[in-house]
Amino acid sequence: MENLVPLPSFSFDKQLHIHAQSEEATRMFPVCASMMELADEASSRKLRRLLMTGDVIRGEEVNVVGVKGERILCSLYASWLAEAGSAVFVPLSSSYYEVRDSLDALQSRLNETNFELYERKEELASLVYRSNKLSGPFIELSEDLALVPIFGDLTSAKLEAIERNVFKRAYRAQPDRLLVDFTGVGDIERGAAESMKNLLLSFKQMGIEPVLIGLKPAHARTLAPFKEELDVQVLHSAKTAVKKWFLT
Repeated sequence: MENLVPLPSFSFDKQLHIHAQSEEATRMFPVCASMMELADEASSRKLRRLLMTGDVIRGEEVNVVGVKGERILCSLYASWLAEAGSAVFVPLSSSYYEVRDSLDALQSRLNETNFELYERKEELASLVYRSNKLSGPFIELSEDLALVPIFGDLTSAKLEAIERNVFKRAYRAQPDRLLVDFTGVGDIERGAAESMKNLLLSFKQMGIEPVLIGLKPAHARTLAPFKEELDVQVLHSAKTAVKKWFLT
């Protein structure tokens, strides 16, 4: 069943020897006997350190080598069950980082002169919107389970941009559950908390069960006023979610 997962996934032992991999992993990466053969030279040490700790890995970025020798930036999700390790590599769209870098460079330039600020105002607004939209990608883990990892500080504007993209993808995919991962979230703006409540309730109206994972204490306090109204599952560990709905 795991071989049908539409993402590159691997099963391995404590020595990082690969025992099984999904069809997508076979398509994207060369045949490897060890997890260490997947990483490029710069990320090899980081990948070993992450996997050998035995901890749950949530969204760590590593560079891996593709089947054609190309470098692919991926977000790594991994966990251990007894002596068996499981890992999923989620390729990150280069457009997110290109937009982020362009936005940083543009903002730096706009600070130099008011005239340039006026000229680039519309371009900046467009880049901000695209950056916000790419801060919450919709990832199909299986037919029944999807993941939306959110990056950066959570504002109403960012949620609005994420919402438009995620609703379309969720409507087409119709998963039973949607994991909303707050691991990469910084601060939650006061107004964004109510926007998040409305977003989660909309998923429930679509027949999709939202599950919150990776909440920090500050996040929980911000969302506390809507706890009874939302009535959603909250899992502190991504490992629990993976074991409960993905690996099984």
